[in-house]
Amino acid sequence: MFYKDLVKKYNVQSTKEISTNTFSKIYGSLPRYIISPDEGNMEINLVEELVKILKPMTLKQKCYFHYYFLKTEDWYGDDLLFSGKLEDVLNLYDLNGLHGSPTYWWAEDQSWCLCTDYDLDFSLIGGTRELIDALLSNSELECIEVNIDTRIDYRADWKNVPT
Repeated sequence: MFYKDLVKKYNVQSTKEISTNTFSKIYGSLPRYIISPDEGNMEINLVEELVKILKPMTLKQKCYFHYYFLKTEDWYGDDLLFSGKLEDVLNLYDLNGLHGSPTYWWAEDQSWCLCTDYDLDFSLIGGTRELIDALLSNSELECIEVNIDTRIDYRADWKNVPT
């Protein structure tokens, strides 16, 4: 589900600070279909799409895949860190003992880093202008460009919900 569809359905303004919190503040609660049953995880089809975009920018270098302990079978254990080729993220997705996509993944040269945090209803990615442009132009992903001044916490989106 894309935010652009929710904006249209619920007649709210599209902002770069929009989140599910926008809708809960306006309507008092969230419709069931907005609530993610798998918070902190990116669906496999999105991981596959990101691999396609990142691959040309990650040639001949190792990638790192960090799993926060809440995304492992042993919730009281340690975080896990893997390394390998970019495409290995697809094998980790269904690896026994892990839940979905990594919390963080990045290229060895640190030209990009992706975060799918357990407490956010979106992923964050930082990288080169080339990468950001490729993400923004991809029709399979919903990407919103933000900068250092963009609020992404629960108090964001003042245009739709003044506080």
